[in-house]
Amino acid sequence: MRVTVPDFFDEFQCLAGACPHTCCEKWEVVIDEDTACRYFDAPGTLGDRLRSALQVDEDGDFCFPLDGGRCPFLDGDNLCEIHKELGKAATSVTCREHPRFTEDYGSFREITLSASCPAANALLLGSEAPLTFRTFETEEAENIPGPPQQPSEAGAVGRGGTRLRPQAGVEANRPAGRHLGEDELAQFSPQGETEQSGLKVNCPAGAREAPLGDCDDEDEWLAYLLPLRRRLLDILRDRALPLRRRLGDFLLLAGEAQLYLEEEREAELPALAASWTPSERAEEDGGSLLFPYTLRFLTSLEVLDPDWPAILKRAETAEPGTAPEELLERTAVYFAFRYLLKAVNDGDLLGRAELCVLAVLVIEKLAAVCEGFPSRPGETVVMGRGGARKRKEETPKDGPDRSGLCADEGLAEALRRFSCEIEHDEGNLDALLEAFRREEAFSLRQFLAALEG
Repeated sequence: MRVTVPDFFDEFQCLAGACPHTCCEKWEVVIDEDTACRYFDAPGTLGDRLRSALQVDEDGDFCFPLDGGRCPFLDGDNLCEIHKELGKAATSVTCREHPRFTEDYGSFREITLSASCPAANALLLGSEAPLTFRTFETEEAENIPGPPQQPSEAGAVGRGGTRLRPQAGVEANRPAGRHLGEDELAQFSPQGETEQSGLKVNCPAGAREAPLGDCDDEDEWLAYLLPLRRRLLDILRDRALPLRRRLGDFLLLAGEAQLYLEEEREAELPALAASWTPSERAEEDGGSLLFPYTLRFLTSLEVLDPDWPAILKRAETAEPGTAPEELLERTAVYFAFRYLLKAVNDGDLLGRAELCVLAVLVIEKLAAVCEGFPSRPGETVVMGRGGARKRKEETPKDGPDRSGLCADEGLAEALRRFSCEIEHDEGNLDALLEAFRREEAFSLRQFLAALEG
C-alpha cells in the first residue's frame, strides 16, 4: 500500500490535558460495534461505568451521551480514563483515528491531519515553507503508522473519518449542473477562445457512465487526475506570483479540466496539466457578489459553536487583517490536497477547487475577528459513521475555563473554526458544493472578480 502524508505528519503529538480545545467536549462519539462489545466484557469498576454509560441513540448506534458537555470518561485533567486504564486499543475507532482524515483510493491511501485539532493546526501554520507531502510504502494496509499518541492522551473524535467508497455496480452520483456563460468559457483557454464558445455546458457533472466501483477503470481515472492535482498544487506554491493571482489560475485550470471531464476527455488531463498556461484576464465589471453573501450563507448551515454566527457577522464589516501570504498558501495547499481527488466520486472537480479557494478567503476574513471570539461549550454534535447530528446539551459543569485561543494569531483560530464547522460536517460540505452548482453568487465569475478586487 502506497501512503502519502503531509511533511509534518510525524511531528504530531496530541496535547492531551493541555489542549485548549479538547475533542472530548461538545463532540458526542458514536461507538463502533466491536468496541461496544468489548465494553460489555470489560472488568472492574470501569467496566461497570462503561456499561452504565453506553446508550443506543435514535439511529440505533451505540454512544456515550455527554455529561455537562463532556465525555463521561474525560477526567479532571482532561485525559481519557479508558485510554489510561485499558489502553489505546480499547477506545473507539473514531477516537483512535482523530485528527486523521484518511482517504482510501484502492491502490493507495492519503492521510491528512485535521486543522480543527490545535496541535495539527500549529504544525500546518508553524512554518512559512511551501507545504509538501511524502510518500512511503507499507506492505499491509492495516499497518500504516499514524501520528504518535501519548499513553494518557484524551480520546479524540471527528466527523471526517475514512470515506466510504462506492461499491461495484453502483453508478456515480451525477450532480446537477451549473451553466457557464460564453465569457467564462473563453477564460478556460490559454488563447482566450474555445470551440465550445456560445454553448451551454453543464458543469460540473459526472464524467463517466461506467460504475466507479470497477477497479481497473477507477485506477485509470485516478491516474488522469493525479498529474492534474500535482500541477494545481504547483500553481498554488508558485511564489513568483501574488497569492490571489495563483488562486485565480488554480480555478481557471480546474475549470478547463472540468470541461474535459464533461466531454469525456479525461485521458487528456495529464497533457492539459503539462501544457496549460494562464491567459490574461480582463477585469470583471461591477465587483463580486461573493462577499458578504458567503458569510451569510455559512450562518444558514448547521452550527457547532453558538458564537460562530456572531463571528461571521462581525467579519462582514471588520477591517481586513494582514495574514501572511505564506500561511494562506499553506492553508490552500492543505485543502487542495485533501479535496481535489475526491472528484473521482462524482466528477465535481471545479466545485472542490472552489471550496478550497472559498476556505482561504473566508479564513482570511475571519482572522481579523477571531481573537475576540474564543470557543465556548455549546451544542453537542454526534459523531460517527452516519455523519453529524446536532443535539442541544445542558450548561456545562463548573470548572476551569479551557476555551482560550489555540494560537496568538487570529489566523490559526479562524482556520480551526472553519475546519470544525465545515470540514467535520458532511452535510455542510454537501450544501456548499450544491450552492456552487446552483447559485450565481458562487459562480466562477464571482470567484474571479473577488480575487481581482
